[in-house]
Amino acid sequence: MNHWQYEQYKQIDESYRQRIVAKFQAEKLVQQYRIYHPGIFEKAMFKLANWMISVGKRLRQRYEIPASSCAQTASRHPI
Repeated sequence: MNHWQYEQYKQIDESYRQRIVAKFQAEKLVQQYRIYHPGIFEKAMFKLANWMISVGKRLRQRYEIPASSCAQTASRHPI
């Protein structure tokens, strides 16, 4: 292989590398602006978490002793 062929291959390799880099940069831009669509598992976990939070709030309201009556009931009901 002579010098001319070697230079041709170098130019071809460099242009191919530049095309690959440009392709990856374009894909990266597309990924940045892609809208997230959760799947079935993500939706189920989100609904479960919200349900647990709401149940916890309701249980706290039902069973939590108000702060105003804590001092009075502590002497009557020792733990």
